Parts: sequence; structure tokens; C-alpha cells
Amino acid sequence: METDEARMLAPDAPLADGKEAVRGLLTQLESMEGFSLNWSPTSAEVSDGADLGYTIGTYQMIVLGLEGGLVQIDGKYTTIWKKQADGAWKIAVDMFNANAPPTPATES
Repeated sequence: METDEARMLAPDAPLADGKEAVRGLLTQLESMEGFSLNWSPTSAEVSDGADLGYTIGTYQMIVLGLEGGLVQIDGKYTTIWKKQADGAWKIAVDMFNANAPPTPATES
């Protein structure tokens, strides 16, 4: 899903530079106790050359907080997509951050 040169700029983490580093960071996030993630794109644009594009959206992540209960993190993201030679779109850069400090998660 990501290019070999992909980069991820996650909050409170160093730059993940390259496909393996991005996948490692994603594995760390997904392995967090209580982890769930929902995201929704709110806009998308494609360059005039139709080889680059970006999406902007919002996300809601739930993880186990420092004090033991589940917390909800609401935030926003930007993803830059690069069109591959075979026509597939892959992630080149992904960046996300929270809107505010985590809040206690509600039961769903």
C-alpha cells in the first residue's frame, strides 16, 4: 500500500523513513492494547499531471491510556499518494496529529 520511499510523521515519534520503518510503526500502533481506528476522508485532490494526489480527513483512535482505561484520540490527517507505473496509487507520505489531549473512551 505504500511506496518503498514512504514516510510517516506520527505524533510523539521520530520520522518513519521507508516502507519497512512505516510498517514497523503501524505494527506498534496496532499492537497497542485496546487499539481501534476509524478514519474518514473529507477531501481529495489530484495534481494536473495525475501522478500525485492527497487526501485530508479525520480519525478517531482508541487505545489503552496511561492510567489503565481506554482513551479516545480525535484528530486529523493528510496523506500524499503517488501513482505507480502500473496505475496503482500508493502512499508516499502520511501525517496525523490529535486535535486535543485524549479523553476517556465511551462504550460502543
